[in-house]
Parts: sequence; C-alpha cells; structure tokens
Amino acid sequence: WDGNFGGTQKYVKSILNPEYWPGDKIAICVCAEFGSLISEEMPEPIKTYSLGIKSGWQILKARKRLAEILEQVKPDIVHLHCDSPAGLLNLNLIPQSTGIVYSEHGDTITRKKNQMVADRVWNVAAERIQLILCNSNNSRNDLIAKYPFLTERSRVQPLCLDRVPDAPDARPDPPVFGFVGRLAKVKRCDRLIEAARIVHQTHPQI
Repeated sequence: WDGNFGGTQKYVKSILNPEYWPGDKIAICVCAEFGSLISEEMPEPIKTYSLGIKSGWQILKARKRLAEILEQVKPDIVHLHCDSPAGLLNLNLIPQSTGIVYSEHGDTITRKKNQMVADRVWNVAAERIQLILCNSNNSRNDLIAKYPFLTERSRVQPLCLDRVPDAPDARPDPPVFGFVGRLAKVKRCDRLIEAARIVHQTHPQI
C-alpha cells in the first residue's frame, strides 16, 4: 500500500480482526509512508512495516527491505495489493511454500503501454498465485479475456459487509448523486463533475 486507505485496503482491514484469526500473527507492509494508516485504529497485535521508498526508481531498495521483512515475519499466506503489474515482480522473493492472494486493479490489465510487462508478469503469476481477487465482474472478465489460464483462480472480491444495508423508505425527489472515495487524481472526479454538467442540462431538477 501507499499508506492511504482506499476501498481494497479498507476491505482487507475489515477482515484483519484478530477474532477471526485466533492464534495467528498478522503483519502489514506499506510501500512508502504510513499516511492515513497511522490515523486508523489498527487491531492489536497487528505489526506494521514500511519499505520506505519515495518512488518506483527505488525498486532495488524496496526489494532488499521486502526480503528482510519476509525473512523476519516468515508468513504462511501473503496478500498482495498493487495497481501495477510490476508489483508482481516481487513474487520470487516469497518462499515457494507460502500461499499468495493478489488483489488486481481494473486498470492494471488495460494499460497498453505496460501490456508487454503485464503479459510477462501474469505468466509468472500463474505459476505462484493461488487466488486473484477482482473488484468487479467486468474487471474479472477483462482479466480472463486476456489471460484465460487465470479463469479458475480468479474471483470477484466479496462484500466486506455481513449484509447489504436496506435502502431507506423515503427516496429523495429529485434523486441525489454523490461520490464516496479519496479526492485523488486517479479517481477521476473531474469526469463526474463533467457528467453532472451534461445531465443537468437536460434534467435540471437533478
């Protein structure tokens, strides 16, 4: 992680409740600074580590630090979360006996400029990763359309809620549209604003 809590990070955190894993040890490793991680109340006794890198150019430093952490923690299962296929290049640092779960970002497989790299690392990943979690059915369909050999081991990430909340009885009239997420450039809030302008031209009541 980059130390900030996005949707996948919040999902992972929600299942890190030690009550679910009695007797097991849990460790979290972030790429750079801890960011909003330090403002979140992490369940005890979860241990946190940082690779301490500021940019992708420090990959060698990151690999060295990651190797040290893996040697110290000696995990039975590793969950990887990265928005770039290059993140899978660290698989060779993880012991063969360790199970690997990978959360795939939808944009990972659609970056044409990284397609050659993506093809290479996904072929490597197929030999090591036991489970691939996709954010949606569309994301999974895109993945297996490019890499059919990943069909059996890919799943859509389940909801982290016990149940879907009931919709309120009173619906706003006119309807209200909102955005929930980090105000980061990658979330493309500018598209939402532009779409709202277009919709409002023909539906001024919204």
